[in-house]
Amino acid sequence: MLDHFNSITSSREAMLSAALGYAERGWHVILLHGVTDEGRCTCSRGGSRCRRPGKHPRLRSAHKGATTDPGVIRSWFARYPDSNSVVLLGPSGLIALYADAPAEDAFLSGQVPDQPGTPSTGRGWHYCVR
Repeated sequence: MLDHFNSITSSREAMLSAALGYAERGWHVILLHGVTDEGRCTCSRGGSRCRRPGKHPRLRSAHKGATTDPGVIRSWFARYPDSNSVVLLGPSGLIALYADAPAEDAFLSGQVPDQPGTPSTGRGWHYCVR
């Protein structure tokens, strides 16, 4: 039981840490619903009725409330510790490059070496660049 609690806690800390890291780069963050251990969305639809578990805004007018303020981000995660977050590309001055196939990975290798990548659908990576 304690191991399960520790893995949940570290996962939540990792989500907060990621959101704070995005904000530190000047990337605008919004809060998304999370996904339970059972794979259900934390939204009121939950279960099988939610079509986008963990991938839709948790707060009303989320896009207008995008922030780089660490205090705001910490308060969100204090209130909703089981949340995800996402970066809004436009306000952050970013575009996303999706490398989801071996040919695209080869093309991108060396092209964006200093950019942090994020695993995508299991077949590649997403890179955010200015």
